[in-house]
This record gives sequence, C-alpha cells and structure tokens, in this order.
Amino acid sequence: DKINSMRQHRQEILTAMQSGGIGSTILIQFVHPDDLAGRWDHALALCESRIKNRGQGHRTLMGNTPKLKEILRKTVADVQAVEEEELRAFAVRIEVDMTQEPMMLARQVISSLLDHGLLPSFDPDEL
Repeated sequence: DKINSMRQHRQEILTAMQSGGIGSTILIQFVHPDDLAGRWDHALALCESRIKNRGQGHRTLMGNTPKLKEILRKTVADVQAVEEEELRAFAVRIEVDMTQEPMMLARQVISSLLDHGLLPSFDPDEL
C-alpha cells in the first residue's frame, strides 16, 4: 500500500521478493491519459480530488490534511522514473489508466497477466 515512486523503495521490494517470495514480480504503473510523459499534472489533480472525497478513509492521508496539495506536489517532485535496467527485474510492466473504474482496471491487469502467461487461463470478463 505504497506508491513506490523512488528507486530505493522499489529495490527494497524486489530484494524482499527475491529472498523468498513465490511467483513473478510485476510493475503496475497508474497513469493519467491526459498527462504528457514525465508529467503528473492531471494525475496530481485526480489524486487530490479522490483524497478529499474519501475524507477520513485512510490511516495517514486524510481529505482535510493541512497542506495536502503541497504533500502531493513534493511526492511528484521526488518521483524517480523507472529506468530500463530496473525494468529488467520485473516479469512484466503493466500501464493502466487511473481514470478507469476499479473493476475495469482489475480486468486490464488480469488480461495482461494472462497474455504474459503469469496466470492460469480464464475469462476476466467473468469477474
């Protein structure tokens, strides 16, 4: 339940998975379709809106958090892009449209995992 926007965080997860995790490690990147590559303007606005709408529905970042916009902007400023060398550590990279409904996102991820042979065969539309 972390954004893992920094290489160090992602590397810690990969190290933990490689030291006993079972299965493949995948990278799921949530993107806003209106953002240019390397930009997060629309994603930031959508995240701020969702955080405000959920109110107290999170253990640390609440809708009424003072300086919410500043916190989000700092997070975006600290993002470290996933580089080619880092990508090789993942079985697959899946990019999903963060504006889609959760069930649609789940189907997209499952379909991609099926396409890459990382799940047993079934029809994701049956979900």
